[in-house]
Amino acid sequence: IFRIVRMQAMLKEHNPDKDIVIEAGTLEAMKCALDDINKLPLARIVDELIKWAKYKHFFRLLSDYHILGYIHENFELARGLDQKTKYHKYDTLEHILRTAEAGYDFYPNENPGFYLWLLFHDIGKPTQFLAQRQFEPKSKDFYLAKELNAHEKVGWEIVRKIFQYTPKDISNIIFSIVERHQD
Repeated sequence: IFRIVRMQAMLKEHNPDKDIVIEAGTLEAMKCALDDINKLPLARIVDELIKWAKYKHFFRLLSDYHILGYIHENFELARGLDQKTKYHKYDTLEHILRTAEAGYDFYPNENPGFYLWLLFHDIGKPTQFLAQRQFEPKSKDFYLAKELNAHEKVGWEIVRKIFQYTPKDISNIIFSIVERHQD
């Protein structure tokens, strides 16, 4: 699955004017095999993310095919999670993806840790929001529970587990910025 998505991202990168699509039968086989991702060691998945983070469309395609949720459930929980603040006009997942894509536009050829930081910078928001709903079930104010469970601290715990065996030149970028991106 990762190889197919990687190839599509690579082809999109080199052929930006062409609509690169996966053949219907292959796409159907991918959908049938999605649950097999859970059988892969997390370290293997992280290796794939690091290897292919250099392609701007890779993360978007992982999202389009609902693969990000297999990396961490908060990506799927972020889909449609409305942030409704003066700083955010997209749902949480779209915000995450657009932030990552902007990183490629403004900072091409960065360390993969930079692009992974952008992808994971708000990974704690769904957890924070769900915790908030327990205490304020009728509230639609996303940041009401900031003092209860700040999303950057939750995000740091998530990335610490995901990237614990990643080379330090990559993991240090992810850890330090995810934890402190609200400073």
